[in-house]
Amino acid sequence: MYRQIYYLGFNPDTAENLKSLTAAMYGNKYTSVQIAYVSDLKKIDAKVENTIIIYIDELNLEQRRFIWQFRINYPIVQMIFCSKDLMVANFSWQCNAVFFLPYPFSRRAVALMYQKIEEKYSAARLKVKLNYQGGFDIVTSDDICFCEGDGNYTTVHLRNSKSVLLSKKIKDIFQRLSPFPEIVRIGKSYIVNVENITRVDDMKVHFRGLNSNTSSIVLSPVYLKRLKEHLLWFTA
Repeated sequence: MYRQIYYLGFNPDTAENLKSLTAAMYGNKYTSVQIAYVSDLKKIDAKVENTIIIYIDELNLEQRRFIWQFRINYPIVQMIFCSKDLMVANFSWQCNAVFFLPYPFSRRAVALMYQKIEEKYSAARLKVKLNYQGGFDIVTSDDICFCEGDGNYTTVHLRNSKSVLLSKKIKDIFQRLSPFPEIVRIGKSYIVNVENITRVDDMKVHFRGLNSNTSSIVLSPVYLKRLKEHLLWFTA
């Protein structure tokens, strides 16, 4: 079964070199598609778990915002970053990318990249069982927008607009969710999935996939500052 690999930000010569090296190493297993402009992202099916390799010459705030918006619009597409700037390697780690490909790329580096791609596709997603009176839900970290603690109880707000009340303290819930790098605790009362945040205005944090009654939370300036440290578009 072949896999679709998209290139964005590469000049034609660099893209062709990577395509040729890939073809020489793997034949027709990977089909390469170059995206010349951001407007061509519509070529990518957001519902299919494809891979995009993004070349970054020099990291700036505009690119960070683009990457974050891309993660929101294409949540299941796997990202890889390619650059001659090793600072981008740290950025790729921050946003949980599949791999960082140094430029100029070597045969060994390309082989490691495709190894990581295959591992990512074959890895089973971690799941969490949410027990409540009368039943339970089995969810992944993608399903969770935020958790709100109140004493010995915690309400978990999901992307399907459902809210699950658990008879557990928020610290116990966070201990169960801590293996997910996108889940962070903000203050004493909130746990948030930073990948499901769509925007922050004033002191409100908005999430995608929730109904109008539970689409945002209000944080104090101190907690909002902590949250922004985890958001790529605010990272300097």
